[in-house]
Amino acid sequence: MKLGQFTAPCVSRYATIKELEAQKDKIVEKLSRLYSAYPVNDMFKNLAAAIAKKIKAKGFSVYGPYGLGSRSCLTFKMRGTRERSVTVSAGNLMGDGSFNVIDLKTNTKTYPPNSLGEINGLNHPPIVVSPKMSLDTFIRKYVK
Repeated sequence: MKLGQFTAPCVSRYATIKELEAQKDKIVEKLSRLYSAYPVNDMFKNLAAAIAKKIKAKGFSVYGPYGLGSRSCLTFKMRGTRERSVTVSAGNLMGDGSFNVIDLKTNTKTYPPNSLGEINGLNHPPIVVSPKMSLDTFIRKYVK
């Protein structure tokens, strides 16, 4: 018996473990792209990226979802300290692809002051945005 017989399997085993760890890292990366705690925000990140490119923003952030309405705020950093934003919610993304913009200027007063509905912004009605609307029209109408 030679000493190499005992060491060779150990060396090849470590090489195999390194290969498996590399494969594991690739699989974990793929899984992280497939699953998100907030899949709607992943969709809104794509929208925010397209808007940021179109309006030549320095950067953007997607905040949320928050509240009972699961609303998200897309914020765009412009020159200096100026920012533009739009608040959105899922709507019927899985159906016809539409989503909602929240009309923060309108207050329906459906929910009384200090109620859960009022605190969660449910007095501000959603406006359905058609998936057929152009990006330019969306920006002009809703990104303030």
